[in-house]
Amino acid sequence: MQESVWRDEVAAAGHPRLERNLDVDVAIVGGGITGLTAALLLQRAGKSVAVLEARRLGDGTTGGTSAHLTVALDQPLSTLASRFGEDGARRAVESCRGAIDTIGELCAGLGLDCDFQRVPAFRWTETPAKVPHLDEEARRYGEAGVLVHRQDGLPYSSLAVAALRFEHQAVFHPLKYLEGLAAAVTAEGGHVFERTRVTRWDDGRPCRLSVSTGATVTANDVVLATHSPIGLLVSLHTRLEPLTSYILVARVDDPPPLGLYFDTAAPYHYIRAVSPARPDLLVIGGADTKHGHETDTAACYTRLAEFARSRFSVRAIERRWSAVLFEPVDGLPFIGRLPGTQHVWVSTGYSGTGLTYGTVGAQLLADLIQGHENGWADLYSPSRVKPVAAARRFVVENASVAYRWVADRLAPAPSDRGEDLPPGDGKLARVKGKKLALYRDPTGKLHAMSPKCTHAGCIVQWNRDDRTWDCPCHGGRFDPQGKVIAGPPMADLRPVSLEEEAAPDEREARPAAAEPLRPEPERRGEVG
Repeated sequence: MQESVWRDEVAAAGHPRLERNLDVDVAIVGGGITGLTAALLLQRAGKSVAVLEARRLGDGTTGGTSAHLTVALDQPLSTLASRFGEDGARRAVESCRGAIDTIGELCAGLGLDCDFQRVPAFRWTETPAKVPHLDEEARRYGEAGVLVHRQDGLPYSSLAVAALRFEHQAVFHPLKYLEGLAAAVTAEGGHVFERTRVTRWDDGRPCRLSVSTGATVTANDVVLATHSPIGLLVSLHTRLEPLTSYILVARVDDPPPLGLYFDTAAPYHYIRAVSPARPDLLVIGGADTKHGHETDTAACYTRLAEFARSRFSVRAIERRWSAVLFEPVDGLPFIGRLPGTQHVWVSTGYSGTGLTYGTVGAQLLADLIQGHENGWADLYSPSRVKPVAAARRFVVENASVAYRWVADRLAPAPSDRGEDLPPGDGKLARVKGKKLALYRDPTGKLHAMSPKCTHAGCIVQWNRDDRTWDCPCHGGRFDPQGKVIAGPPMADLRPVSLEEEAAPDEREARPAAAEPLRPEPERRGEVG
């Protein structure tokens, strides 16, 4: 899997692994923008904090983002107003505007050199029929206190017929920002650990977390800040739809003015310069697909490249990668206490504005853990009753998961031992009648694994272009040799000896033992 362009300019600080037992007030699982922002806010409030990152800081979606900081939400405000009321839509916008202000204040206060700059954002359309929709959105954002106006077209595109211009939005370098936050956390007495994967957690007083090094962390509160919370959390994962978004970096001769750009297509495209100093390098993303459902991911990048070349004079495509995002069924993130627990907190379902919502989540959780009032708490509560309008999407998404759980087990796979598999490639195959995930590494060694995701038992699919095993049900992602890249799974794919006797597929139908089934919350009112 290719790394994003943000890794190029960041010399990672190299935070230690946790090799000893540790007691803290708050254990934060995940070293992305949510986890590190929450850690700093809580540390400054007098809480002792430990951040536990399974890989490197920012190796999840924060490091794979296109790094837009905007109040322009993925869901139309008219839709949010129909589900959460006019006041709810307004508060969602206000929370995001406050999050961008917080990022700017932290950059200034900490003296971070992370390319933070205020820029305008443009939502444009190439379809005349959508112009009235833009006018309606302009009115609603204006009433929510956003400086926005509708204009005819864009200065760089003859295809755009109209656009909304949002003032006072922002760009920055997400990994430079994360390293600055991590340095501040440790300088103020907190702990930041990398290469420390949480393999088990429980809700208690205190809570206990087991990590991959054998150490145990005890804490009064646990924050699951892993984008999609780890563990088998039926109450949340059934309300999230995982999507893969594809991103490339194009060197162009005719860059647009510095800003954020996103269109009204479905799925939409998004554009920004890599940095104010390099306006000719554009980050261009989109072509979203249901995670683990697209067998020809190379075609997604091809569509993006064609989009770029039809709108810019592209000299070269220099980089490409993908990232997973999670769409909540009713349009807003779930931030707050995990249903069915007393001391476990979550922040998830950010759609395509994860850095803004990640900061909203950190601010909200920091307040809730301290017992402070917060005007956004009811809006984002994971225990909220979903509007009727979200019921159909809930049913459709979970029917899709159920279908994949069964159909992928019955789907045909070639019967072979991978002898013809080239180095660097993988596939599903039947060996002695048993379906396996096979991968041949660059040295020629063949690796065999159970293809059942260790989260809920769905069959992973080989992503040839990104060289990952992707779970089509709840968004899990594994590297070619089956190591967890992104949750919700906590355990790696089980390695299998090609010499062992075949066993019925059903033997592995349940999640791995390392994946505890969390207490099931009251389900009344979740749908409808």
